[in-house]
Formats: sequence, structure tokens, C-alpha cells
Amino acid sequence: MIIRLAVYVGLGILLALFWRAWRPGPRLRRQGKEAGEAMVFDPACSTYLPSAKALKQRVGGQTYHFCSRECAESFEAKSVSHADPHGSVRV
Repeated sequence: MIIRLAVYVGLGILLALFWRAWRPGPRLRRQGKEAGEAMVFDPACSTYLPSAKALKQRVGGQTYHFCSRECAESFEAKSVSHADPHGSVRV
């Protein structure tokens, strides 16, 4: 009888621990990544970030998304250095 009770309590504890570890909902919300939120690519530092937090900037007639002002400025500086004499930008 006591052994059965100990087994049930042990299984209950293990189940509770695994349930918390495997359920993705709260962990995603803590990181600010709600389900279905669109992610955009930052070409300067090669990372993805939520579109709501991205800085949008047009460079060479195309819109890019950046995680910070520094990334936007470094990308723009690189694209200006790769511009050909006719004004088009190679990225």
C-alpha cells in the first residue's frame, strides 16, 4: 500500500515536471515571440526579429528591416561602397 502511494506520488511529480518542460506556450510568450507573429531578416547582422520591433529603411530603392540603428547605418555604408557609377546598388 505504501509502495503504491509512493509510486503514484513519484509519477505525479515526474509528469508535472515534464509537462512544464514540454509545453511551449509560456516560454514563447516570455521571449516576446507570440504565435503567428511575422519575423523579418536583418541583412546587416543576419538575424531574424519580430516585424513590430524592426526598423524599416529604404536602401537603393528596396525596403530592409534592421534590429538597430547601427545595423542600418553599417548596411547602408556597405551598400554605398558597392554602388556602381550608374547609381544601382549591388548587395
